Order: sequence, then structure tokens, then C-alpha cells
Amino acid sequence: MGIGDPAELDLSEPEVQKAHELYYKWISEGDKKERCGEAQRRHDLDKTMVNIDAGFTGKLYLENACDWIMQDAEKAGKIPGDNERSKTRDLLAKAIRKVRRLLKEEN
Repeated sequence: MGIGDPAELDLSEPEVQKAHELYYKWISEGDKKERCGEAQRRHDLDKTMVNIDAGFTGKLYLENACDWIMQDAEKAGKIPGDNERSKTRDLLAKAIRKVRRLLKEEN
């Protein structure tokens, strides 16, 4: 079984240091861009999902990620006729389903 949470990585290992630097460079460059509304929600989702897609699938990490995504989904309430909001809500729903599926696999 691999590492379930990025916080468990050993930052003294050179490969981990390099990956960590690249990850935070991506995060900080993305955070510098001015976004609002759906673009910001999607960026936040990308930041959450990149770790899950990288294989950090420990039960506690997935539970926390699911909570974060569900909070974002609640904030992104339905707005009739807003196609961009609908797309964001669809992405959030898919992410929640993926995380819940991974949680079932962990049990």
C-alpha cells in the first residue's frame, strides 16, 4: 500500500522534493491568476483532485477531500439557465462520485 496522504511524504528524498516543488509551483502560478465564479471553483476542484489522481487515496485524506468538494458543491447552488454553473456542478458531482467510489474500495 502506498502513501495515503501527501502530508506523509518524506521531503528529505530528492525525488519527493522535486515533485513537491513542481506541485507548489503549479499551485502558486494557478493561484496568481485572477479568477472568479466558476473558473475559481474549477481551479479549486483541480487542486483537490490532482492529489487524488496522483494516488493519494488514504481513507482519512479521501474523507477530507470529499468534505471539501461537497462544501464547494453546496456553495455552487443551482442557477437556472446558467450553463457554466451547471458544468461546474456536474464536475463537482463527478468528483464526489469518484471519491466515494475510492472510499468504498479502501474499506
